[in-house]
Amino acid sequence: MLAIITSLPELVTALAAIRIKAYDLAVGIVLGANILDMTIPFFSDIFYDGPPILSVVSPQHIISALMAIILTSIVIGSVVYKPKRTVFSLEIAAWLIFLVYFLGIFLIFKAGIKI
Repeated sequence: MLAIITSLPELVTALAAIRIKAYDLAVGIVLGANILDMTIPFFSDIFYDGPPILSVVSPQHIISALMAIILTSIVIGSVVYKPKRTVFSLEIAAWLIFLVYFLGIFLIFKAGIKI
């Protein structure tokens, strides 16, 4: 729930960009937010005087980290190769993103990660 709420600004802005056909802006917003979010542990370590954050998190977070890498890779691959094929009017990359996301959520749930 927290992830959905904190992602609402990017979602609304990306949808507004798509509505005015500013597709580069829509993708840039999402990827830019992803890049910023990935730097948070680094900056947190700078200003936090406890142990390094990534050294004390549960190894089960490998699932969520791999999800982020795979999903970002699908988006990058789609931008580079510009697929033309669609299935039910969606690019195959969109279906892959949907599938990987929900598979990852299922795996996180099964692993019992408290996010």
